[in-house]
Amino acid sequence: MLVQFICLLAGCMVRPGYAPVNEENSEEFKFYQSKCALCHGLPHPRRHYAEDWPFIVELMQSHSEERGFPRLDNDEKQRILDYLQSRARD
Repeated sequence: MLVQFICLLAGCMVRPGYAPVNEENSEEFKFYQSKCALCHGLPHPRRHYAEDWPFIVELMQSHSEERGFPRLDNDEKQRILDYLQSRARD
């Protein structure tokens, strides 16, 4: 029980209904990781609905700019949104 609690705190347990992102070798995942794992762990795409991701990506972009990271250009932002929305919660 203690190990499960520690794993939950560390964010390594997968919640019911969430499949792990087993796409570590895909170009889409690598791009998402390269842009979004600079500040935090990667949220699973199914964590939110497709219509929620644009707001979340914009919010995260604002946070990253505050930390001195460059702003995503429109193509980069759309590529990340395409990845997240295509795998979002139903």
